[in-house]
Amino acid sequence: MDADKLDYLRRDSYHAGVAYGVFDATRVLYTLKEIKRKILGSEEAYLGVDMKGREAVIGMLLAYYYMHETVYGHKTRRIADTMLVRSVELAVKEQYIDSNLFSFRSGDKDFIESFKLLDDRSLLDLLLEKSKGVAKDIAFRLKNRNLFKAVFGKDLKIFDPVKRNYFQRINIDETKKLEEQIGEHLKIDPSYVIVDRQSISNPLYREPGSIPRAELILLQDKDEQPIDLSEVPSPISGKEMKSVERLWVFVPVQNDSERKKIEEKLYDFLSTW
Repeated sequence: MDADKLDYLRRDSYHAGVAYGVFDATRVLYTLKEIKRKILGSEEAYLGVDMKGREAVIGMLLAYYYMHETVYGHKTRRIADTMLVRSVELAVKEQYIDSNLFSFRSGDKDFIESFKLLDDRSLLDLLLEKSKGVAKDIAFRLKNRNLFKAVFGKDLKIFDPVKRNYFQRINIDETKKLEEQIGEHLKIDPSYVIVDRQSISNPLYREPGSIPRAELILLQDKDEQPIDLSEVPSPISGKEMKSVERLWVFVPVQNDSERKKIEEKLYDFLSTW
């Protein structure tokens, strides 16, 4: 629970034209309070919420979950994002554009000012003007809304436990290797193959792997006793809301028939990879 979520969930919901990110942020702010709790003989103070703000906080967490599942995790948004990243990566690799443009330099006012001017439109214009080859082609496709297609998008549960665990932990180098092998298998340039692992795991309470969930959001009841939000009857208590673990593969295709053929090939390939 933080100031950033209070802002971007409602703002993104408004601009995306959906209602999933709407919640009572004012109520959350006005019910914040200091809550003291004794742990191992010592008293610690936390920023928590009065019980009167319970519904507002639950509304915020539900908004967070559903915005990630329906908007931030939507395949079209993921395709556009990954295409932009791929175009930039290739342009920097081939030295069409300066990598320093994206390298944060603390205290460098010139960098900060130039970075602030680098919005979606200007970045695409830069890629189209300076880059060549695949980097420019992908930027051109993106600018003209000729997006790659999702030729594979399956829940990781379809794979055996060993392979599922591998895909859950796959790093950048392994992803590049997989993209190269998919490119060879499909007989297309690997630069046009994008592997994207989508994960909304433990979406309401995020902590590093293997660490048990802590009591992260404290409420204070009418007797001024601290209580964890997960212990209060609500739509988010008891069983956790479903997690999303999905493997996507995006490539340019001409039509739906071609997409389906590639999907069948990829399912067999990834199942035995």
